Amino acid sequence: MNSKKFLLFLLIIAFFIRAFFGIFLTIKNINPQRDAAGYDAIAVNIFKHGEFAFEQGTPTMRRAPLYPLFLSGIYAVFGHSYLSVRLIQSFLETLTCFLIFLIGKKIFNEYTGFIALILSVIYPFFIYYTGMLLVETLLIFLIAIIIYLMVISIDYKTKRKMVLIGIAFAAAGLCKPTFYPMIFLFSIFLFIHAENKIKVTKYLLLMFVPFIITVVPWGIRNKIVFEKFEITHEGGMQNLFDSLLTANKGSTGLATEEVYKDERHIKGLGKKPEERGNYYFNQFKKLLIKNPLAFIKNAGFKFFRLWRVYPMLGKVDASVRPANIIVVLGFAYYDIILLLSISALVIYRKFSRKIILLVLPAINISIVHMIFSSIPRYRRPAIPGLLILAAGTIFYIIQKLNKKELMRRNYD
Repeated sequence: MNSKKFLLFLLIIAFFIRAFFGIFLTIKNINPQRDAAGYDAIAVNIFKHGEFAFEQGTPTMRRAPLYPLFLSGIYAVFGHSYLSVRLIQSFLETLTCFLIFLIGKKIFNEYTGFIALILSVIYPFFIYYTGMLLVETLLIFLIAIIIYLMVISIDYKTKRKMVLIGIAFAAAGLCKPTFYPMIFLFSIFLFIHAENKIKVTKYLLLMFVPFIITVVPWGIRNKIVFEKFEITHEGGMQNLFDSLLTANKGSTGLATEEVYKDERHIKGLGKKPEERGNYYFNQFKKLLIKNPLAFIKNAGFKFFRLWRVYPMLGKVDASVRPANIIVVLGFAYYDIILLLSISALVIYRKFSRKIILLVLPAINISIVHMIFSSIPRYRRPAIPGLLILAAGTIFYIIQKLNKKELMRRNYD
């Protein structure tokens, strides 16, 4: 089997594994819960009433816009069908696997690209999230596009590439605002490694202009509806305040019931959506001034929670019992990938420029979620880069073993 046929074979396998899981969830009548239910509700209101709202007549900016718009587009074509969403997300995830292959091939070689592809095809959490109405599948696809564009532009920049990177960064931010900072990390990276600072500055402008043009309409919509120009979403500052409030009450875990009953938290919820952000941020500043050490301690704990290597099955949604098995397998698989990817940072340290691009999403996620709340689910968009690094380590090990085998045969 030649490489093109093998590639097609692996991509078909990737799609059918994910499609089968989506069909299984649909047959079991497993419907969206919690965050997924929120995305679904907004998408239905966009589709039926043209409103970005959980309930008709009550607009919101509680969610970033891109994923609900993605869902509403599917509903417009196929009706309110969860199976259609799961099948389309299965196809989108298959494209992500293909991008992982291309990136691995570009940075290392075709052999490594195939190893990365195989790792991504059977990655349990990739499979799991294609069946959920959550932002992860679309976001991971966008991050894979960003990594690919960054990799192909590092050696040979063109105006078209920089424009596309700017749009891709904007799309990722409109999907999940925690990825807005990544465009600045990439800009710093390009500027540091540039021989001609003036020329790279012009390229950065070409990247930022389409980025701004893409995100501004969401800010204008919020300005018109809520009289506040906002390109993220409403819940960010509440998240920040609740996190530090938890730390000040002596815990570094997720916000507890005690926090939700705190009068400052309740008072914020009673304010208008456009006022909540400022209120919660001011409360956060007061807590930070009162106890800065709690913030530092909490940041460290959130970093380790983000990259946690063991499962907490009690946190799994009770409506999806098979998820328990996937969580256990997923964490075991993730632990191996994490170890191999860290090894790659040492093995391929001479290729630091391109390697940094693979870990740039992980750096962004780590910084952001040391400030805001963190759970292992939030690290998913960094996984494509880690899979490629892990594939690089596996290729390195295979090479070493082959050399030893060749030496042994020659000796014999």
